Amino acid sequence: RLKSFQLSLFLLVLFTAQSQAAQLNYSRVPDGDSYRFSYQWTDQNQQKQAMTFALTKSALFGRFRNFRVYKTKFAEQYVAKQIKKTLAESPLPDVQVRFIKRRDKISIDIKGSKPSAIQSAHDQIAQMEKKLSQEFLQDNFYQEFTTHDQITAIKPNHTLIAQQSVDDLKALREPILETVSIKNIRKATNYTLGFVQSIPYSTLESRVTASGAGFNPPLKLLWENQGDCDSKVTLTGAILRALMPRI
Repeated sequence: RLKSFQLSLFLLVLFTAQSQAAQLNYSRVPDGDSYRFSYQWTDQNQQKQAMTFALTKSALFGRFRNFRVYKTKFAEQYVAKQIKKTLAESPLPDVQVRFIKRRDKISIDIKGSKPSAIQSAHDQIAQMEKKLSQEFLQDNFYQEFTTHDQITAIKPNHTLIAQQSVDDLKALREPILETVSIKNIRKATNYTLGFVQSIPYSTLESRVTASGAGFNPPLKLLWENQGDCDSKVTLTGAILRALMPRI
């Protein structure tokens, strides 16, 4: 269940509070149906660490390959297309519905001789728009959120992305546990944080204006060897769940 999997704010605190880990070496080479990733870094205690693991090409170029920055016009086009399809199959009684496109904006015009029918059509289409907008966000791994100053905006659904990345990241379990014991949660967590923190940082854009710009899903972050804060915390959460599925 999604509710049982939360990305805690303490991870963000740990990323900024610890001494900066630093990457010493990074490489990825093809290996049959996989790519082999190799890392060397100094952790927050300035100790040298190393890790090697393989990720399948199907995982690297599969699930989140088409993840893109959220754009309102694509969402509106999807919603309008689905409403048109629904109304073509089941027309609303006593009204005529037109879709008017002006530049990148799509508006819906409803006409009829009965005010009650027009109001009913408005209500039904509004319900369809709300349902389809949520469907578009869910299918594209986005969600609405409200900022501290009460602005509604769109951001990647970090929890869902992390949850659906866990199986792909189980390849990191064995090399991590060769270094730290799963019986010591603090050491396993610190090792994971040091590894992720050492990956080069890329600037986080404003969550309100960026709508996912700069965010890399976990495997894309490993492939590109860079990520912003949100990307790194999502990767960290997914690795920790792969290491400790009962937590």
